[in-house]
Order: sequence, then C-alpha cells, then structure tokens
Amino acid sequence: VWQGNDPQGGFSTVKPWLPVPACHCACAPDVVEGDPGALIHHYRWAIALRQAHPALRSGAMTGIAAEAGVLRFLRSKGETELLCLFNMTDNPAAVSCPGEWDVLDGAAPVAGAVALPPWGHAILRRNGGRHG
Repeated sequence: VWQGNDPQGGFSTVKPWLPVPACHCACAPDVVEGDPGALIHHYRWAIALRQAHPALRSGAMTGIAAEAGVLRFLRSKGETELLCLFNMTDNPAAVSCPGEWDVLDGAAPVAGAVALPPWGHAILRRNGGRHG
C-alpha cells in the first residue's frame, strides 16, 4: 500500500536498489486524503460517475470533435444520451448544445449553450430520453 510516511513509500519491506523520491511519498493517498483538491478525489468522482451511468461504461461514442480546445462527444445506450464537454484550455469557452439537457456534473446549459470555465467540464443528460 502506497504510504507517505514509509521510506520506501510502502512498496517494499527491503531497501530497494533505487531510492523512492520524497516527492512520490508526498503524493501518497494517506498524505493527500485531507486535501479536497487532490487528484485522488477527482479519480474517485470519475469512477463513481462512470459506475452510475451505463452509457459511460459501455455506450456508443459518437460526435467526437475537438474544436477551439474543447473536446466534445456523445455517449448513448438505450434511451440515455450523455453529452460530455471538456475545456482543455486556460481560457473560458462557450459550446452550443441545442435541446433540453439535465446536468449530471459541471457547468449547466443556458439558452442552448454551455459556458465552460478554463479546464472546466460539463456532463449532460438529454432530457426526455434519446433524440435522433
């Protein structure tokens, strides 16, 4: 188990031939658990979201586009359609999303568009089931 207070980071009970850098121990889960901005919390959120929505696990992926630094794609399974938007830049971005959408996480659509903050995201579910 990865541990911050162990000289080998919890990876070995013997002295390794290469030392474990101190910066690696500083990133151990037991060290960063109390930091709400730690990457481990993002991964837990992403795993929980994926487990809660079958379209994210095994749905079809369509409409893949990367324009102006925004990654956009649809995931669909059965009557569920999810629109996934990721701003991959340091600048705000506006993305059109016509139709009615419910917010699963991130920015909410207003008047058919989503305003994504820098490095922001939106995961939206089409309201009323899947539409052609």
